[in-house]
Amino acid sequence: MIRSRRMALLLASAAVLGGVAVASASVLGRARDAAQAEALRLAAHAAALGQLELQGRIRQLEARATAAASLNAVRALVAQRVDERTLRDGFETEDWWRSFRDEFPAQLLVMGAERHEFGRKELARSLKADPLVQEAAKRSPASAALRVDDTVLLTSAALVDVPVDPGRRPSAIVLAQPLSKQDLARIAGRTGGAVAVADDNRHVLAASGPAEEEQRLRELLGRPRPVLDGAAAAAGALPIGDGLSLWASADTRIASEAARRPAQTVVAVLWVLGLGISAALVVMSFRRPREDDALLEATRDELRRTRAELDRLRTPVPAVRSDEVPLAQTLLSRPTPTEFGRYQLLHVLGQGGMATVHLAVSYGVEGFRRFFVVKRLREDVARRPEVMHHFVNEARLGASLVHSNIVPIFDFGRVGNEFFLAQEYILGRDLNLLVKRARHQGSGGLPVPAVFHVAHEILDALSYAHSRTDPSGRPLSIVHRDISPMNVMVSRRGEVKLLDFGIARFDRHDGTTTEAGLVKGNVLFMSPEQARGLPIDARSDLFSLGLTLYYCLTSEPLYQQDGSDYDLLVRAAQGPGPVELARISSLPQAAAALLEKALRIEPADRFESAEEFLLALPARELVGGGTMLLELVERLVGADLASEEARFADLGRAGEETSGSASESTTEPGKTAVQFAVPPAEIHR
Repeated sequence: MIRSRRMALLLASAAVLGGVAVASASVLGRARDAAQAEALRLAAHAAALGQLELQGRIRQLEARATAAASLNAVRALVAQRVDERTLRDGFETEDWWRSFRDEFPAQLLVMGAERHEFGRKELARSLKADPLVQEAAKRSPASAALRVDDTVLLTSAALVDVPVDPGRRPSAIVLAQPLSKQDLARIAGRTGGAVAVADDNRHVLAASGPAEEEQRLRELLGRPRPVLDGAAAAAGALPIGDGLSLWASADTRIASEAARRPAQTVVAVLWVLGLGISAALVVMSFRRPREDDALLEATRDELRRTRAELDRLRTPVPAVRSDEVPLAQTLLSRPTPTEFGRYQLLHVLGQGGMATVHLAVSYGVEGFRRFFVVKRLREDVARRPEVMHHFVNEARLGASLVHSNIVPIFDFGRVGNEFFLAQEYILGRDLNLLVKRARHQGSGGLPVPAVFHVAHEILDALSYAHSRTDPSGRPLSIVHRDISPMNVMVSRRGEVKLLDFGIARFDRHDGTTTEAGLVKGNVLFMSPEQARGLPIDARSDLFSLGLTLYYCLTSEPLYQQDGSDYDLLVRAAQGPGPVELARISSLPQAAAALLEKALRIEPADRFESAEEFLLALPARELVGGGTMLLELVERLVGADLASEEARFADLGRAGEETSGSASESTTEPGKTAVQFAVPPAEIHR
């Protein structure tokens, strides 16, 4: 009897040790998987940083393609449908194309089904540009990375702005430039490791970075799963077009060790408990039965406590979610379309002391239509020279700013005695409404990655606007002067657009500076120097952007309005005081550090330029920000936008049925009709 009892206890001791061994292997296996997942996440983050840098390079290329397609000489050659010899003489010998010849080894002019190649013929001939031209026909400019043999070409296509006959495809300029070692070196510097461009088979076409890390990246690309044993390094990739991906490596030793450390602690605890229980069972096997009872009961108590603790650790923490609050529905009236030149006015969007703003639609041949925002200057104020001066400046400046994050002005003119300008219509909502909806649903402010993504896009737009020059190369010194949540639009597709350069200040170099010395803008988002009526520069816009970001993060303005408007203006002129600085410091660390510098009272102490501010954005916080912003738009205002899009589409079709032959009569003699190939789904302001 005693012998069988002893054998059972010894077997139980061995089973405990075996169970601990199995559990330890399972915990360490999950930890290894978690470490590899964390390594791959960091590598994907590095690839996202590289993609951001590459997108900046591509935007420069798109700007050049747009400039090339806008040349008067190019438009004239396309409009007149000249022969091959005349085209080749112009593109290969004339000075107006010299800078593009020198900069881009491959240039194409696509005119419907015709394709004319310039530069290095073998490179231009091998360029698969048709899909890119088709994409540009939907949204110009379009860009992609294309492969020709083992060369990676950054390629952009832009439509040539000339009338298109019914049934013919539009004409486009295509420019291609190899992805240089300098480009890859800049991308590698942004990621902090090595980068490579590889095809779907992971064949490396180009790479850059420290030699050791570049070699390690090539090794990672040769593995089925791009992570080293022990998760000490990993590689992540993002597609860049034509079956090509941008790969980036990341040193993940520290993060992997951090992911494994808790598991190692759990394993150590399991072995301590297992060895203790096993030793107790062994001791019990050699004791008399009455001596064993108390020890056995103590062992059972220990097992119960251990099981309860493990159950507690395994129990997931429930997610906390607030009750959904129904969104207010957008109510749109059913207006009667009104003819206004080549536009039909569908809906009044707003009225002010100077102008009335309408939703409008313009029609072309073959069922073509495009929505616009048309701003009509009131006849009684148009007689005042300063008002006309302001309106013309707004049109001139808006038409000169061509950037994916700035709402452009497409048209300026007069119908009867009324002056007007026409802008793109974006289907979306401004930041102010998104923040209010988020607060209404109990979320407080917007998530940090989404806010930093907005900051990245607006800083890109400001960097472009602030650096604009006149034809002689002199800076225009553009200052927006009204950066605020109400002037930042987020489209249904998550695009971020800067609105309303209507009160912008810029130097015309003709002896005048627009609106100099006036206090204009939203007081809640003014820089101190703007509130004081002092001269301002680009750093004033950066201060206003800082106040806008604070509002997005907290859903409250930095300056609390507890007095008159004059008191608020005085507080804005003084700048952030101790109370406001305390609010800033209570933000998440990355946001607090950024805004503490952006919101310094003295301009010399802030970021020197939008480019410097943009580079200071913490890269880790940018990852996933664009996707998060898109999800916010869908959650907060998606239903409103879907209803609005359907309603405006119905209005456009109704107006088209009543427009008769408007598409043939909207072009005045001697002028060219302009067509914009952007679908109505991308409209709203």
